[in-house]
Amino acid sequence: MKILPYFAAALIGAAAAQNYTLREVTSDSVNEESQKLISETGNPCVIVVQVWAVEGSSQDAAIFKAACSNSREYQITVMSGRVFVKDWTGQLFSN
Repeated sequence: MKILPYFAAALIGAAAAQNYTLREVTSDSVNEESQKLISETGNPCVIVVQVWAVEGSSQDAAIFKAACSNSREYQITVMSGRVFVKDWTGQLFSN
């Protein structure tokens, strides 16, 4: 998966307390990879226009917020090589 090498420093730390900082990611390849991951899970997203990484510290997890051209926003969570996608709510560890 291409998205992991970009974000070794953007791993989860204070996210459990919902106290986190988003850092904008400016990379066309990350936008394309995010769109692919969102679409593979059956969510509608033609183009990802912006991606943010949740800053923090952990060893095996990264969380991203992706905004699509259709005004939908998604949370992409990568944990131990597995990818989870859900609507963005701002609550990182909720259903």
